[in-house]
Amino acid sequence: MSLLISRRSLLLLVAVVCLSVSGFAQSDTASISGYVKDPTGSVVPNASVVIKNESTLFERRTTSNENGYYIVTTLPPGFYTVTVEAPGFKKYEKSKNKLDSNISTTVDASLQVGAVTETVEVTASLATVQSETATLGKLITEDQVRADRWPGSASR
Repeated sequence: MSLLISRRSLLLLVAVVCLSVSGFAQSDTASISGYVKDPTGSVVPNASVVIKNESTLFERRTTSNENGYYIVTTLPPGFYTVTVEAPGFKKYEKSKNKLDSNISTTVDASLQVGAVTETVEVTASLATVQSETATLGKLITEDQVRADRWPGSASR
């Protein structure tokens, strides 16, 4: 009898550990990354990059590495403005970059030669295609969930 109880206990413990590990893997955040380049297509290292949430005004800062690459992780869903600055170049700014849960986005900055006081502003207008991974994501609203569970209840 005690051998049977210990096997059940062991199986229960294994199940709890497996479920808790899979729970940690899920996240509601995503990242914004990209390359900073000059007009010739050469990378711009050490460029200052600011990622700013347009509704909360929360911002994160980083710099591009020696390959011109930057990444900012663990960002909550929302619309973001990406601002890039480097000495000898005009300030680059792209707004309305939509970030959904678990779907990272890429914002490559092409800097133009000029004074830092000048700004090149780009507004995102089309949905971006995630070509780096096979991840498919879609934001589901509360009304859609209700409609799936209780047909005809979406209007309530």
